Amino acid sequence: MTFLHITMKHKKHPYPNDADAPYEAWGDFQVCLVHDGKEERLLEFEWNLEVFIEWYLENHEKIHTESLAGGLPGESQAQTEHRLLHTDMEDMDERDELDDNLYEFRAAHYLRMAFRGVEIPNIVIGVNHSEGEISLYPDEDSRWDKSDDFFKRGNWAFSFDMSEFQSHLKAEIIAYLEIWLEKASIPKLKEQIKNSLEQTKHL
Repeated sequence: MTFLHITMKHKKHPYPNDADAPYEAWGDFQVCLVHDGKEERLLEFEWNLEVFIEWYLENHEKIHTESLAGGLPGESQAQTEHRLLHTDMEDMDERDELDDNLYEFRAAHYLRMAFRGVEIPNIVIGVNHSEGEISLYPDEDSRWDKSDDFFKRGNWAFSFDMSEFQSHLKAEIIAYLEIWLEKASIPKLKEQIKNSLEQTKHL
């Protein structure tokens, strides 16, 4: 059995004098596959992790259940999205409808959409052939220098236990929010964190 784990650890804000720093939950973000007790890192960087938590709370149902229509046998969700995006279509209404559907899919399944403004690969998390799947189609590898090693390069896809992913990430988010709540001193921010905690506990 293969598991997908997202872990989040609080970290000192690198720009403490920024006006937004007191409102941000800065930390390390890591995505790993776990198989037979061995871990393989797929992605790791640091950022304000509040934005990921908000994105996940908004999109968790789609992440756990939704597949991109139009996939071919043997295709990952990342490959399907890339192929459909670059498919030539004569009917512009059909093209517009497809583009809208692809945008909605990306908004809910691209990790990059959780971290707008951060240069990370177009890693897709969702369901494929009734299993959890995380995948990457490397059409933009040239954006990063070869010395950059914060993500797993290549054209890859891995199936994982979606139920375990959901329960593990729920616990991870709750723990992260509870630590943030202890550190927060701004009343309005504390209420915001409490609301996110309640939403997470009811997932």
